[in-house]
Amino acid sequence: MGLSQKALPHYKQDFLDWLDIERGLSSKSQENYERFLQRFFVWLNVNNLDNTLPKNLTQEIVWKYRVFLS
Repeated sequence: MGLSQKALPHYKQDFLDWLDIERGLSSKSQENYERFLQRFFVWLNVNNLDNTLPKNLTQEIVWKYRVFLS
């Protein structure tokens, strides 16, 4: 399987579908995940990282987001 060329935000619906179908999470849990993801994607956009590919998501990016949340 090759590496995808889609930016992180393009995976949102696939992930939410996976939570519903494969994990069987409640609709409330899915809503929470969606809200948290949306907040992350807004942060990516504000920081000009919204075109980040999954393979380019580094520990540094995650750390900066965690600092932002705190």
